[in-house]
Amino acid sequence: AYAINQHYYTTLRNHFLETKELLIKTEKPFAHNENALDVRWEQLQKKDLWYNLKDRLAAQKEGFSDIECEKRDFR
Repeated sequence: AYAINQHYYTTLRNHFLETKELLIKTEKPFAHNENALDVRWEQLQKKDLWYNLKDRLAAQKEGFSDIECEKRDFR
């Protein structure tokens, strides 16, 4: 989950759309893809002011990852 300031919505949305187009063009698997969203948005994190919590409030449930093609536990 993310909380986003209203003024940043367009920037983030455009970045998501650009990422989608890059993923479609490259046709690479998601795992280890330099165009994956969680890799590409590091550009925004370095350029803009992002905050995160020190402690996790939630975690992804253990299960099969379509991206990693294996069972994963991210907790």
